Amino acid sequence: MPKVSIAEEPGDQSCKLPFLPLGTPNSEWFPEQIMAYVQIQYQLILDSEKALALHYWHLGKALEALRKSFGHGHWEQFLKTSRLDKSKVFRARAIARTFDHEQDLAGLTAQQAYDRRQRKRKEPASQAVAMTSACCPRFAQFLDHVNRLVEPFIDAAGFPEGSKAAALLPAVEQVLAKFEMIRRLLQEHVNRDTPPLGKVAPD
Repeated sequence: MPKVSIAEEPGDQSCKLPFLPLGTPNSEWFPEQIMAYVQIQYQLILDSEKALALHYWHLGKALEALRKSFGHGHWEQFLKTSRLDKSKVFRARAIARTFDHEQDLAGLTAQQAYDRRQRKRKEPASQAVAMTSACCPRFAQFLDHVNRLVEPFIDAAGFPEGSKAAALLPAVEQVLAKFEMIRRLLQEHVNRDTPPLGKVAPD
């Protein structure tokens, strides 16, 4: 491939990018021009995402203030009837709770700001969990895994529209039925091993 010379914009010696034709890159553009176009568009995307982080923060602060004006249960009803995208509402509130001041978001994209969101601290294991870990570590690991996975969906459960919620219910009930079966089997073992009131279990 022959070496080509790329003309720079006259009068701007500080600019090292090649002069770009108008329009969208095509087969007539030099590779250097296309690469420069890619860099420009990528930077524009980054800048817009940083601006988007500020919009999320302002939206979140407004939603947090609005939430305080609702009585118990009315906030969830508002979310269901509003035209606000529920995932964006969740993300905006998370960003607003994480950053106290607008300037704290300097240089962060919306995704980076959300990734720094405040997560609920892991509660210390209860005595029941500690006993499960001691006698049935595999079972305890499974329950802990499920507990951590289900946490984000508790808030999300209040967001779906009626039709979507109706579609999700059968799957949720199917999972709950399996957990109920586990609970019932464990309870049967407990009842079998626990002596009736007033009687002492044989040695």
